Amino acid sequence: MEAVIVDYSVGNVGNVGYALERVGYTPLLTSDPEKIAKAPLVILPGVGAAAPAMEALKQRDLIGPLQERVANNKLLVGICLGMQLLYTTSYEDGIYPCLDFIPGEIKRFTNVPKIPHMGWNELVFRQDHPIAKNLPEHPYVYFVHSYVKEPRLGEDVIAYAEYVDPVPAITGKGKLIGMQFHPEKSGAVGEQLLINLKECI
Repeated sequence: MEAVIVDYSVGNVGNVGYALERVGYTPLLTSDPEKIAKAPLVILPGVGAAAPAMEALKQRDLIGPLQERVANNKLLVGICLGMQLLYTTSYEDGIYPCLDFIPGEIKRFTNVPKIPHMGWNELVFRQDHPIAKNLPEHPYVYFVHSYVKEPRLGEDVIAYAEYVDPVPAITGKGKLIGMQFHPEKSGAVGEQLLINLKECI
């Protein structure tokens, strides 16, 4: 199955592509609006800050194709910063509008021992979802982030991790899925989560 990775020069696309290939996808890195609008699975990666990422999407005329996917109920998966961009507003270095596909705000961690939140944490699932298929009893994934989705435990939160307080880890609404952690760096659990995206199409 082809898996399109949105090419907007923001993200660790090499590792994401290799991870998808390892579990049987044919990854395609592209900024072609038609391919992004019509592919069965699209990954929105992201590393860095929300404002330049949104500007990069605008400069490449990619917001429209992403909106088309959502309107047509086709699977869109945001990873790390890509997940944060699915929400309404980011407060990273200012106040910036994001894609607003899911209501919520992205705010900097407070009252935690260290920023960024970095390392392995266990996923705790709050609801049944195909993304959880065939995971071990205690699935651990790898996080690196300084900002977190608020509210922490809204209806969109499929699974969370603990870093003093709950941290939204897998979120979703319809055919939208967000992963705050890096599945491509999360070993066998990350690979199984990528495989499970086929169950979500």
